[in-house]
Amino acid sequence: MADAERAKILALIAGGMIVALLYGLGGLSLYLRAHYLRPSPPHPDVTQTVMPEITSPPETQTPTLFPTFTSRPADKAGQW
Repeated sequence: MADAERAKILALIAGGMIVALLYGLGGLSLYLRAHYLRPSPPHPDVTQTVMPEITSPPETQTPTLFPTFTSRPADKAGQW
């Protein structure tokens, strides 16, 4: 058997073992999470945080921090 053919077979076997190992570890992780990681009850001292009200952004234009391909308004066209 040629060395190149032997190396190709060895690479395929090693790749398959790595994929099988990753799937095995993922399955083990899911099993351990389902059986040993229970949600803890909320602590009585912890209060629920209130989400701030979402408002629309102001109507002023803000500077662009990175170059874009968007067109500029008509009054600033051609001013680079």
